[in-house]
Amino acid sequence: MHYFDTSYLAPLIVDELYTAPVVDFLTTLDRSELWTSRWTLVEFASMLARGVRMRTLSRQEADGLQDRFERMTASTFSVILPETEDYTKAASFLARTEAALRGPDAMHLAVAENHGATAILSLDKKMIAAGRALGLPIGTVMPLPGFP
Repeated sequence: MHYFDTSYLAPLIVDELYTAPVVDFLTTLDRSELWTSRWTLVEFASMLARGVRMRTLSRQEADGLQDRFERMTASTFSVILPETEDYTKAASFLARTEAALRGPDAMHLAVAENHGATAILSLDKKMIAAGRALGLPIGTVMPLPGFP
């Protein structure tokens, strides 16, 4: 199971530097390997709300992007609904201060680990570093500038 966080899914909806490499990578995987969490809906909505507040997106544009995101995740990925155990695991990850983990990232990592992810994919350097500190199978398949 390949678990994808929001940073890996956003380029599928919003054209950016990593759009082509993410699309190329996803085409190498079988659909049955593509997993994410319903948590991505919250993070993607937060990203769009920030764009509206900063006036880089209109409310109408944000609503359209959110709708595309929801349809894409539902049609392409197996979507995990976080469970009680996922919240408990996320809290335990946050207690491990050496990882310098952020709350939203802890949820992704907890859901992925609790549901048997063999690979956790992110474009978020801090999340990757924290996941590695926790001994999780996290990374990216493309070089990230300034990141080992």
